[in-house]
Amino acid sequence: MKKAISEVIKKGKKFETDNFIFYIGDVDSEMLKLCFKISKKYAGSVERNRIKRIFRDLIKKSLNKGDIVIKAKSSCQSLTKQSIEEQWKRILKQILLGQS
Repeated sequence: MKKAISEVIKKGKKFETDNFIFYIGDVDSEMLKLCFKISKKYAGSVERNRIKRIFRDLIKKSLNKGDIVIKAKSSCQSLTKQSIEEQWKRILKQILLGQS
């Protein structure tokens, strides 16, 4: 599993927002695989799990296959659901434009 994650980070496309770094691997893979990297330094377990829940929901609504690694920056602690959705929509547009 670690090898697959590091491969996505090394070879995948990198997209960055104010609070997150997205690594997009094989978009044509058979199923959707997500990985979240949120350090304990940046947020407590409740906040980390809330961010993961929001992203899982957003990604499942918009993509049904691909390899995605989401790495949180230190500024992710006090984000609202709305700001996370806005950042995902910006990244999704870039991902979809890159596929064409």
